Amino acid sequence: MICYQMCTDPREPGSATLVRTIVPDNSIAIPLFKLLQHFKWSRVGILSEDNHSWTRRIKYLNTYFAANGIKVGLDKTVLSSHVYNRTKHQSQLRSALKDLKGEANSK
Repeated sequence: MICYQMCTDPREPGSATLVRTIVPDNSIAIPLFKLLQHFKWSRVGILSEDNHSWTRRIKYLNTYFAANGIKVGLDKTVLSSHVYNRTKHQSQLRSALKDLKGEANSK
């Protein structure tokens, strides 16, 4: 089976024989961790879309970062890109970015 986007969870049935066109949810953690190590960052904030696939990724990131000494100071979600409307939702995005900036400046 060849799957695009819907089968990013490695626990999906048949994932052992699955050919993916995108990487599994948990594959983002190691490269991000290496980037954080390179810049000697030990604390981050996460801003993600409010949808099921990003919820899984962020949960994994939080677990991986905690196990490797990276503190997630703030974890915020915004509307998914397919429902985001700049006119209607720009204040929500600005508020989330302001919260992340405030958290970064508080330490």
